[in-house]
Amino acid sequence: MPETLAQPFQKWHDFYLLSGTAAASLVGLMFVAISLVFRLITERSLPSLRVYVSPTLIHFIYVLVIATVVMIPTLTRMLLGVLLVLVGLLSFGRALVSIPYMRQQ
Repeated sequence: MPETLAQPFQKWHDFYLLSGTAAASLVGLMFVAISLVFRLITERSLPSLRVYVSPTLIHFIYVLVIATVVMIPTLTRMLLGVLLVLVGLLSFGRALVSIPYMRQQ
């Protein structure tokens, strides 16, 4: 049976719980803020919204996902590594996609 990471992460349980809760709250607040100014968003301001709001929102979501994944009691080192590499590749791809928008701004 593979060794799980539940024992080494036991001391960090509260940290991941608090950071995951904070990230979830901030993601919710971002959605509230965007919905409050929804009528002010025009076709012209949409690219700048993508450039400046999307990275913040995505990073909050990454913190939430990582905090959630680390809290899994049956998590193995291999699974954690694979998930973190996938998140890193997704982040890298997202950064490459947003380069034209950033140059345009």
